[in-house]
Parts: sequence; C-alpha cells; structure tokens
Amino acid sequence: NGLGLIILFWIFRKKEQRTGWFVAFALLWYGVARFFLDFLRINDTRYIFLTPAQWISVVMIVIGAVIAGKYVIAGKANEVISP
Repeated sequence: NGLGLIILFWIFRKKEQRTGWFVAFALLWYGVARFFLDFLRINDTRYIFLTPAQWISVVMIVIGAVIAGKYVIAGKANEVISP
C-alpha cells in the first residue's frame, strides 16, 4: 500500500501539480486500500457492518474527495507546484 503510493508519487513528481493534489491523492489512495484490506481481518468489532478502521477510511475518502473537488478538479487553486 505505502510502496504503491511512493511509486505513484515518484512517477508524478516531474509533472506540474495543483496545490492539494498530493494530499487528496494520498487520502483517497490510502483510504480505499485500507477500507478493502480491513475486510480480511477476523474477529474485529463491527459497528453497522464496518470496523472502526473502515469508518476512519470512509472519513479519509470523503476528505480526499472534497480536497480533490475543491482545489484540484475545480481549479480553484491558482498555484501550481513545479518540480
């Protein structure tokens, strides 16, 4: 999970990225990966069919999507980070 994120950051490091892109991508990547990997856990306490880690992952995904929608996709951030 972390290695994949590092590889993708390494690939995109030379391209210009909008402010907030790395944070949004990291939250989305880790949130989705953690959400699905946590289904493999056995004997965890579940609340409304999800573990506490999955609920935190849902929050991370929502925050990442909000950041991506507000700053990256909508283009409200005029700043571009150059390598």
